[in-house]
Amino acid sequence: AVGAFDVHFFMDIRFTGKCALVTGAAGGIGKGVAIKLSECGAKVIVFDKDEQSLKQLKNEVTYLIAN
Repeated sequence: AVGAFDVHFFMDIRFTGKCALVTGAAGGIGKGVAIKLSECGAKVIVFDKDEQSLKQLKNEVTYLIAN
């Protein structure tokens, strides 16, 4: 039987030169999508009603991309 944590997702797609818009980006799936798109080279525009969490997301993505 395959459990939820037995499934692995590998994304080897490049989005260099592409722009993505992610709504609900301050948490949950939206945050994960925004981070993954950034890691894949996209310029990501994020929206959410939680401005403070968006600022935290910006700092997190900036750190991940720099390292």
